[in-house]
Amino acid sequence: STLCERELGTLTVGECLEGTTLNQDVLSSSSGCGGQGSPEVIWRLDLMGSEGVVVTTEGSAYDTILYAREQACSEDAPEVACADDGEGGTFSTIRLASAEATTYYLVVDGFGGEQGEYQLCVFPEGSVEYD
Repeated sequence: STLCERELGTLTVGECLEGTTLNQDVLSSSSGCGGQGSPEVIWRLDLMGSEGVVVTTEGSAYDTILYAREQACSEDAPEVACADDGEGGTFSTIRLASAEATTYYLVVDGFGGEQGEYQLCVFPEGSVEYD
């Protein structure tokens, strides 16, 4: 299935949501930092430009991988950020920023076939501290 078919909805800056990757399909591609064999979910994020955000899976119940593709709703779209294990834990954190309006597709994936309940939050840059 394609990213467009798998998109669950649109996130907004300042929003946190919970969901599950259980019983989801596994994309044929993976990220630059792993995720092979784990099911994924995809959320859309529209930035209006001149804003930066921190996206994190902190609070998830399994070892997540988080990555973002830019502009196109396709597995071939450029990967612009990828993270596995922030601050020594099992959650993942990425930063996104653009000088102009940009659409990102956020992919919540798992490490080594892992899957489960996730939390996905988008904060304005500078409102939280993450390494």
